[in-house]
Amino acid sequence: MGGMTKSSINRHSAEQHIWKACTEVQGHLPASKFLEVALDMLLWARWIPSSEGETIGFFDAMHSLSGLAEWESIVEIITERSGAHRRHTSMASRMNAEGLERMRASLLPIGRVVNGSDPLQTKAVIDAMAGLFSDENGGYLWSGSPSLQSLWEALLAYHPQADVACLYKVGVTAVPGLGIDHPLLYSCPNPELEYWIRGLLSLYPRFEEPASLVDHQSWSVGIVAAAWGEKIQDLLVDDPWLPPLPLNCPAAIRDVEARRVYAAHQRCNDSTYALVSLGMSFRTSKDMEFFREELVRKDWLDAVIALPTGALSSTALKSMLLVLKKRRPHGAPIIFISAEELLQPSKERGLRQIWDATATKELACILSERKESSCSRLVTAEEMEANGFSFQVSRYLRTEADLTLQCYIESRVTVQLGDLAEIKRPVASIGRQEVDGVEVREVTPGDIDDSGQLHQGSKVIRLPEAALSKGRQQLLEPGDVLLSIKGGLGKVAVVQDLENPTVPGQAFCVVRLRPNAPLTPAALVQYLRSAVGQTLLNKAGQGAAVSFVPMGEVKGLPVVIPSARELQRAESLEHESVALSREVEALSRRLQSLSRQGWMEDFPPKLVNSGEEVSS
Repeated sequence: MGGMTKSSINRHSAEQHIWKACTEVQGHLPASKFLEVALDMLLWARWIPSSEGETIGFFDAMHSLSGLAEWESIVEIITERSGAHRRHTSMASRMNAEGLERMRASLLPIGRVVNGSDPLQTKAVIDAMAGLFSDENGGYLWSGSPSLQSLWEALLAYHPQADVACLYKVGVTAVPGLGIDHPLLYSCPNPELEYWIRGLLSLYPRFEEPASLVDHQSWSVGIVAAAWGEKIQDLLVDDPWLPPLPLNCPAAIRDVEARRVYAAHQRCNDSTYALVSLGMSFRTSKDMEFFREELVRKDWLDAVIALPTGALSSTALKSMLLVLKKRRPHGAPIIFISAEELLQPSKERGLRQIWDATATKELACILSERKESSCSRLVTAEEMEANGFSFQVSRYLRTEADLTLQCYIESRVTVQLGDLAEIKRPVASIGRQEVDGVEVREVTPGDIDDSGQLHQGSKVIRLPEAALSKGRQQLLEPGDVLLSIKGGLGKVAVVQDLENPTVPGQAFCVVRLRPNAPLTPAALVQYLRSAVGQTLLNKAGQGAAVSFVPMGEVKGLPVVIPSARELQRAESLEHESVALSREVEALSRRLQSLSRQGWMEDFPPKLVNSGEEVSS
């Protein structure tokens, strides 16, 4: 790789140089520790560029390290001047002097950048180091991704010179990238993470020393990004990530992530940008419902943005950005934005895909201008209340297809599914299995045939007689409708005559029509399998890792009531679907037989038959 000039450096080219230097020390250290040595080398270039007495300067080509003792004296000076204190001995001390010299030589182009006077060039190096470190440690320590950093910078461009508090484990990783544009505040109780933050920040030719949260009761803008899924036994009150006061948050909010968002905005004077897990938009626990309602009731909630994967390097889950403001006009609508297509236009989305940098600026512009578009909509507090204060963007942002569906539903007579039928929720287990127990079949999604009928459950379980008697209300009956509401949503079937006692699998709820229902089980299945029913089910789906439809949403599904003519069509459609399904099954068996026999005329028929038995 050739030399690097100030005009050519960017994050990508800096990454290439840094990673090439790390390959020089393969075998000396674990791969996850290469970058720590690279940071030490860059701090050497920044703080001791020229030799000072017996201390060797980074760019002094006439002198080489003769031993690790010399290196330790260099580390002491670096630590004193940069303020980047380690909790352990430098990883470079585990290498020999020759390995350090090879890495030093490889990092000379990057060293010249951090020893220069251009803060933007240095920022490219800092961004490269942060991105590589995030990838190499799997997001365990440094979870913020380059995509997330670009979003923070785009948002803060609308708050020039404002003091910014970077809060919690993920939020503090934004500090180095923001070091030249804003006065910063943060607190980091993790010594290893603090070393990286201080080390990267001290690479700048000039920067304003960040302030400690301990010395400030408030700030103008907050970046809030806590670790997801953190559980503690007691109510979180004293948080080392948000000192010095106890969290100012109602005791009714018990969820750790929600408490941290609420308490952080209490101390903010203007705007808070909170990256939160997607589950906070729909979880139905009492404290989460109270949290969402409070943000609306207090006139804090200004925007809800659905983000694609890529915000965190430690997970492929999607996320959500809450924008909270202290000085909102009373009754102003909340803007809901779907940023998934905007930030990740490629169909091949994944954990490693970087968000489009231009698109992050466009997103910040949409948020600032608060205009409705194909990906944004203004929603009143009254509409949110009518939707149970849900933060799900898909509930409020309607596509052209959604509007068409809404017009169709409103043009027909409908009844909620819960008023038409008794709906039984899935059960985790109906009893302990026994080897000598009664044989019972359990339904799996693969048991439903192409026509939407269930003839037999494929999974065999054995239950004690007592457990079976107790759980008889879970046994399926002919005419029951099975609806999958967990995992693969929308699988629907009407139960036929069953040879064995059969129970639904954990993915299914059972819909049993009431005697006076104005449609048949087959007609209900055909409706739920139609484009109308499937769209309604998908819109009702929730979940980050595993999709599911809450029972309340299932009971609230609008069911179009068929006319007498449509009921007749439903009956003929059932017969036609069954006939076609059997025809497809026969053709499939014929194809398997042909494939099994091949072109050999003297192929033994018993082998063909045995293959069919195995396939069946």
